[in-house]
Amino acid sequence: MVTEVVAGNLRAASRGLCVLAVDGLSLEVAESAFVHAHVRPLRSTFPSTSTTAWLTAVTGTDPAVHGAVGMVYRAPGAECVTHLVTGETYAFGSCRPPGKALLHAGPTLFDRATESGRPAFAIGAELERLTGEWVGALLHGARIVPSPAAAATLTTDPVAVAERTVREVGAVLGNAFDAPPLVWAYVNLDDHIHRAGYDARLREALLLLDTAAARWADAGWSVLAHADHGQVEVTPSMALVDAWARLDAPAHCRMPGGGAGRVRWLYPRSGREERVANALRDMLGVHALVLTPDDLHARGLLSATPVVRDRIGEVVALAASPYFPVPDPTVAWEHGSVSDGETLVRGVGIDEADGPALLGHNWYCYDTRVPVRATGPAQQVRVLGAVLDALRELADADGARTAGLVSVPEGDPVLDVARNKGWRVEPIVTRFQLPLHGPAGDAFDSYDSYLATLGSRTRRTIRQYLRRAADAGVTTAVEAPRPGFLRTVGDLTRRTAAKYGSAGMYPETAFTDFVMALGDSARVVRVDRGDRTLAAAVVLLDEERLHMWAGGTSHATLDGFSPNYLLWATEIRTAIEWRKRWVEGGRSNQPMKTRHGMMPLRLFACIAPPDA
Repeated sequence: MVTEVVAGNLRAASRGLCVLAVDGLSLEVAESAFVHAHVRPLRSTFPSTSTTAWLTAVTGTDPAVHGAVGMVYRAPGAECVTHLVTGETYAFGSCRPPGKALLHAGPTLFDRATESGRPAFAIGAELERLTGEWVGALLHGARIVPSPAAAATLTTDPVAVAERTVREVGAVLGNAFDAPPLVWAYVNLDDHIHRAGYDARLREALLLLDTAAARWADAGWSVLAHADHGQVEVTPSMALVDAWARLDAPAHCRMPGGGAGRVRWLYPRSGREERVANALRDMLGVHALVLTPDDLHARGLLSATPVVRDRIGEVVALAASPYFPVPDPTVAWEHGSVSDGETLVRGVGIDEADGPALLGHNWYCYDTRVPVRATGPAQQVRVLGAVLDALRELADADGARTAGLVSVPEGDPVLDVARNKGWRVEPIVTRFQLPLHGPAGDAFDSYDSYLATLGSRTRRTIRQYLRRAADAGVTTAVEAPRPGFLRTVGDLTRRTAAKYGSAGMYPETAFTDFVMALGDSARVVRVDRGDRTLAAAVVLLDEERLHMWAGGTSHATLDGFSPNYLLWATEIRTAIEWRKRWVEGGRSNQPMKTRHGMMPLRLFACIAPPDA
């Protein structure tokens, strides 16, 4: 929780704590830009949008509790929706002003700082100009530092925003205080990213912030920076935009839809919920995952509390491709859904307590598990406790500030042992795996037997794509890797990864050398039409598993079929034919993976407190 991190650093700060609240900053960009900082991952809220994430960050409460479930939604009992930031209402007819609160405000980190005797300041011309429930709840307890920029037309140029932030924060830090203060500054990079992405101008702004933060840290201030969400590249389909508009209409819905960017919902007329949901699935196809509030609850995205049910629509669409019909189809980058590009952000800190850490080595591929030979649960607890104690002692001996394990699967007994020792245990990411056997443990004997376990719509879509691809002369193959073709695979992989800001993870030479060194543990899966490769991927193999590792496609859809769906079908078919027990689907792209029957598995980190 951000609030816990801020509170802990504020208590430890001898001079004071500066927090840079950077709007729209993604994981990879922050990692490359904040060169002076200790960087660690944070997971955004669902929806991954500013109104939701910032309120959770400053209050420490879940969206299912504070009620800011998006940018646009209805107040309880209302027959219209309200824009949470501007206060504008939208209805299909006349609409009385909402009679009930849009959200439930709670104590903020500013309130808690003030209660502990430390002054709390908030800086940010964009927020200073706002009125209404949301900004009042967000900045409750803070002293607003007036900005001269608030009276003028605000720029979205990221360098100008960063320069203004550095100037205004520096002015506050130059004052004398009776107690170490909390200085919180909102940095609006989000508006620029929506239009231009993470371009050179944006990175120049981050360099300015990083340099200033290092300078403040050298002067004795503790400095933290964190984001609310990232963004991914989008190319909204106007056909899908029109399809959404046909359903988001009085004939089908009792009020206009709501949501936040790449998550949108509808408020169907009574009794038409299932009909509207089915129509939306047919219209959006592979470009969205259509769910109910109960589905969101079951998937661990948003608890279906009364607070949520009173506000969110009964039919919810999560973007599953760049072509999803976002509310503003003119933007080039957007957020709101569940991909890692949107939800995995970075928290960075430069403070007096920074130093090395001793962590378990597992991060990708396999989970962290501590093998224990024990006669019973009590002995297992003692052994695991001794392992954690030894890890902590080793960290102390090596001068590490803390110690811990990462990528520990949910339910592993070491997590409970760590909690009982006072270690911090937090979820860090969700990965996905497909069991290639039924509930009774019987292995699938064919690809068709696997398809029979999927939902009827997904099954029909896959079979339809396979038929259309065959009619178009498309072929698939699984082969040993060759350096020449690996360049094609790498190119497709980088082009696809670039949409999510991570093209740099697959440098050509290292990619080719690594795959070739794996020998029989790697295979290439390809989808071709004539001499043109439409999709390709590298899969990794062990005795029980086929790992979907890295791949890409040339087109989202082509002649009525999806090359990506063909790639997945070939990979899963191969795993079944080669008698593997699992397909490891990796992380992110939850809609696609759950649609294919993959099961989520949350991975945790357990970290010893610095003073343990």
